[in-house]
Amino acid sequence: MSTDRPTVKIAAAILTGGQARRFQGRDKSALVVPAPDAADRSILDRQLEALASIASGILIITSAARAPEFSGARVGPGVRVLLDEYPGRGPLGAIATALDAEPAGSVLVVAGDMPHLSRALLTAIIDRHARRGMDATVPESSRGLEPLCAVYAQTARAAACTST
Repeated sequence: MSTDRPTVKIAAAILTGGQARRFQGRDKSALVVPAPDAADRSILDRQLEALASIASGILIITSAARAPEFSGARVGPGVRVLLDEYPGRGPLGAIATALDAEPAGSVLVVAGDMPHLSRALLTAIIDRHARRGMDATVPESSRGLEPLCAVYAQTARAAACTST
């Protein structure tokens, strides 16, 4: 049923504020990933491209320490860079920040270190969320639930803030 365009456009948020302890603190979204069928590009560039045609707006949620890494030239026009309102509280704080920034609707959340997101996958998650009207639509892979590639409704905000 899914096409490359969702039936409903929602905002998207890329979470990039983590400390990347296992990566010596470097910004994982800046990693250039080889692509057999296209030019090698950074993870962030790939994500921005995948989200551009399906999201009503794109947010980058990051920490104060990482914010300078996301200058306008790097992220392009129309992308808003926001500081995590709940620093030190992990991805739930960043999800709550994204929901605060888009109080009228749901938000598609993706981790900034996921290089192979496709429009088809993201569209399927958005469409399923629109059909079911749940607090969150979280896909499951062979590794388990993937909460950092999911759609969260405003009704999930209270739980995210309570948990942070």
